[in-house]
Amino acid sequence: MLTPEIFTKRLVFIKYLHKLANEESEKPEPFSSVALLMFQDSVEMLLQLAAEHLGAQIPNGMTFIGYWEVIGKKLQNGLSQKDSMKRLNEARVNFKHFGTRPSVQDIEAFRVNTSDFFTENIPSIFGIKYSDISLIDLVQKEKVKSYLKEAEELLKENKIDLALEKTAIAFSHLIDDYEQSKSASYWTSPFYLGPEPPGSFVMDIDRGNRLIEFVDSVNASLECIKKAVRISSLCIDFRRYAKFKLLTPEIIGPYGDKHLRKWPSEINRRLTSRNVEFCVSFVIESALALQEFDFNLEHIEDNRRGLDNFL
Repeated sequence: MLTPEIFTKRLVFIKYLHKLANEESEKPEPFSSVALLMFQDSVEMLLQLAAEHLGAQIPNGMTFIGYWEVIGKKLQNGLSQKDSMKRLNEARVNFKHFGTRPSVQDIEAFRVNTSDFFTENIPSIFGIKYSDISLIDLVQKEKVKSYLKEAEELLKENKIDLALEKTAIAFSHLIDDYEQSKSASYWTSPFYLGPEPPGSFVMDIDRGNRLIEFVDSVNASLECIKKAVRISSLCIDFRRYAKFKLLTPEIIGPYGDKHLRKWPSEINRRLTSRNVEFCVSFVIESALALQEFDFNLEHIEDNRRGLDNFL
């Protein structure tokens, strides 16, 4: 039975698969060829969902292009992009079964055709715009989801700086919430990398002392290493994280209180809506990476209850 919840999850996943296909299509040859398979898979998944949604009867052994006739009967203006999707299907068959890789020009054409297919047909099938389908719904943490939706709304108002601040806060909460849920007590986490090294421990002598400067530089270097290891240990793409950090302000504040923020540079003067889209996407991908291997241990909850009773 196609419940509203199942329908939404399937529709969001289809957009996610289409997004992955677009990313694969931008890779150099021969890796970009994988996008061809993913383009058709995303289209076919939408066609299957549309058939269920519209109550169309799908005969056994129906071909990919057969959906246009079956579903088209349920729509006033039918399905568009039939010819382009037929070419996509033929290219997929040649690639998958005969090893004939598509050219760079073919991949780009199929990328545009597939985007047009979704943009043109989703409104007539489901009564919503393709752009209104949000991948944010894949995020399980409500607090993180809330900040990302705020970012999207701010982006619609072209408030780029504020939107990026919301993505930075969302990511900070995402990491903190995940670590908090895995802590064996209120104070430690399995991802804890030790205390911060000492800074300028001789505070009553001249700040120009080279030993103090050396300790400060070591402190800063170790802190950067700790952050890098922490992100990598959570299976978050560090290169994308580096770009995210360049685009967003630094969030300063204790767990649950992310109100202090500052920009790392004047880069915010040149930011665009595409930067916001990247940052929202990065937080979603990070959330999915953490959700992929989430775990709860009973003894952690027991320890917390014991501490609550003690306190």
